[in-house]
Amino acid sequence: MAVNVTDGSNPQEVTTASTSLKVGGSVLSEDGSYLFVLEEERHSSSPAGGIQVLDISDVANQTVVGTLPLATSATGLSFVPNGEYAYVSASTGGLDAVLLGTIEPEAGSIRFGSEVSGNHTLTVGDANTTGEVEFGGNTAIASLVSAPGNFNVSLTGTNNTLGAANFQHTGVLGIGNDETDRTFVPGGITAPNVALSQLGGTFATNGSAITFNDISLLANATLDSTNNNLAPAGANVLVSGGLALNSYTLVTKTGTAATQAEGDVTIQNGTVKVEQGSLDIGVGNTSANVTFVENTTITVAAGGQLNVGNGSSLTAGNNTLTLTTDVLNVSPTAGNITGSAVTITPVTPGNSIHAGNATGPGLLLPQSTINKIQTPVLTLGGAGYNGTIDV
Repeated sequence: MAVNVTDGSNPQEVTTASTSLKVGGSVLSEDGSYLFVLEEERHSSSPAGGIQVLDISDVANQTVVGTLPLATSATGLSFVPNGEYAYVSASTGGLDAVLLGTIEPEAGSIRFGSEVSGNHTLTVGDANTTGEVEFGGNTAIASLVSAPGNFNVSLTGTNNTLGAANFQHTGVLGIGNDETDRTFVPGGITAPNVALSQLGGTFATNGSAITFNDISLLANATLDSTNNNLAPAGANVLVSGGLALNSYTLVTKTGTAATQAEGDVTIQNGTVKVEQGSLDIGVGNTSANVTFVENTTITVAAGGQLNVGNGSSLTAGNNTLTLTTDVLNVSPTAGNITGSAVTITPVTPGNSIHAGNATGPGLLLPQSTINKIQTPVLTLGGAGYNGTIDV
């Protein structure tokens, strides 16, 4: 409960932050923006307690920004001088030293050193935030939103569950740094305006879209909108801006939807595999100009299509480009496909290739598509191809 005590003889209740837990006390942060609430009981059947962190910067709109479950009933709390650790006294006896979230208003930073959990939407940062919002442990909340502002957000837990994620900030976004990390976001991930998306591990949704801007891999990564085929229809995965693979592999799984690229996309130093769905170069009336800075192979799994849309282009410069797909559609209004050498081959072994005016079952390359391929060396089939080429 917040009470206005300006007039000590007439205190007035301002607002109440309700909780179903038994509360043993509270401790105010040094700057007065956060309240650490001591929980004596998290459940009536267990004495285990914890700490709940409230943002009270807006006294009329107090919000829970983090929780820390403890294996003891918390009855008292004292901060160490740097504010990163606290000693919690326990009703069962003794002291527990725990790592807390650190509030650094002077740097505009918020750091949660342990698990963050809850059943509500957590909004972090604002237009005045200039530092970093860091989740150092596993995060399991109903929804995570970063407000518009030029700050960074990072989640370094190994197993995160967010009901939905909407990152509106324009700084760096970091999620995962090892290929075994997993971030499950059933309602989808949106991060269209971040300056850089540093990713590692698996990102899964239950048939909801995934959008990242300017990806830089810290480990092998998978963007899976099918949740390992539990939502087989999937949804689109959109990549805009740069794609720095850093010698790692990016895998996308979109069910019957597509992996999409739009804007100016530079792909370098690694491998891209579309294991499910199609690959769209350009989305609707928004074109994509994809540049490859080394010899590159693009592989689209069987059942998918490689579509080069209106005004879109694939540019390999002095590098080679290999397109492995059973279906290649190039819009008559698309730009060119260029490289020092371009190879086109089916992803299904033995499928026929029909070029020019030839038709039939298999990979079709009409003359209009061949005219878009500007290269001194065009190879159909390539090394190891054992199908039939019909010209």
